[in-house]
Amino acid sequence: MDATEILRERRNHAASSGVGRPSTPLIRSLLAKPFLILTGPSGTGKTRGAVRLAEELCGDGGRWVVVAVGADWTDNRHVVGYLNPLERDGGVALYESTAVLDLVMRANEHPDEVHALILDEMNLSHVERYFADFLSAMELADGRGALRLHGAGRARTRVGREVAGSVDFPGNLLVIGTVNIDETTYMFSPKVLDRANVVEMEADGEGLRRVLLGVGEGDDGVDGGEDRGVGVLEVARVIRAGREHVAVPSLPEGVRAGVVARLLELHRILARGRGEFGYRTGKEVMAYLRASYFLTAVSERAAWEAGGWEAALDEQILQKILPKLHGSRSRMGPLLGALARFCASGSEEEAMKHYPAAGRAAVYGLQDVRAQEGAKFGRSYRKLARMIEVLVEEQFVSFIC
Repeated sequence: MDATEILRERRNHAASSGVGRPSTPLIRSLLAKPFLILTGPSGTGKTRGAVRLAEELCGDGGRWVVVAVGADWTDNRHVVGYLNPLERDGGVALYESTAVLDLVMRANEHPDEVHALILDEMNLSHVERYFADFLSAMELADGRGALRLHGAGRARTRVGREVAGSVDFPGNLLVIGTVNIDETTYMFSPKVLDRANVVEMEADGEGLRRVLLGVGEGDDGVDGGEDRGVGVLEVARVIRAGREHVAVPSLPEGVRAGVVARLLELHRILARGRGEFGYRTGKEVMAYLRASYFLTAVSERAAWEAGGWEAALDEQILQKILPKLHGSRSRMGPLLGALARFCASGSEEEAMKHYPAAGRAAVYGLQDVRAQEGAKFGRSYRKLARMIEVLVEEQFVSFIC
């Protein structure tokens, strides 16, 4: 995904949606999963794009906040606050709140409104050190009391707001993290990547041209869509829980069977290279496909069912499966080659020829998957081709390269 796509959400993918929103990978990702990571080189518009997305989904009124992560975030105090051991307020413990906790409490008080937390430069510190409570709470079916704050009995903030010992993790909270990868940052662990959709942004030529020429990012009139009488929060809750809903159709059986077949092929290829994904990934891919189907205009659903769904699956291969891949050439060479050939041809049999059979050399090598035309899963193939280039040149590669 390039910078112009995220910055012009309301103009791209003009296909109308069931919640009055354009159908884009970012909207689909957040409907399927409340945690989104935007990655790419510095200056590609990640923060600005995240803000535009929050404005689109949340509007104004204090329902979203940008918090800059610091390199000194070594525990969760910067996220959920802490008891001040040196001060009390009329005999009551003083709790030092944060912008994050304030947003969480507001989201709990207004459960029918979408709220968004934007963590800028999320990996300037180890994510697991300061965000572990959130990562765990996001996965709970019931977030009641999921965020433990203190054990003081009573506490209140400097503005007199009562703070309970624990608070619910709000189901109406979206978390959007922006990420740069350079010598000042830390890589994400599989635990983090497995709980998010990862969207990579690039500084494309057209976007750069528009910036250099001073071309504005204004709205060009493409807006809204078919409103089927169901809100974005209700859609997200239904899709994430896998529930039936009269206004949120399930995946057609033919599409479901096709997605399952492709995921099982991918799982076998990845398992051969010791990189297979787990149950959570499979479940969330299906949720993403359902969101994509829902957001597709009714007039275009027949075409989507006939094969258009493969584009959405391509996005999920790129966002959910490839980000966890990293390693040396000896380990990653055959796996990247196999995945690239699968994404180019759609053939598991051809992909497996990148692995050597017993006592024999592999049929294909890395050079054999370059410059493949008409790739079946084009976005994923292009990313894999780039990863292969880096692997050949540097003997080591990660998704963010």
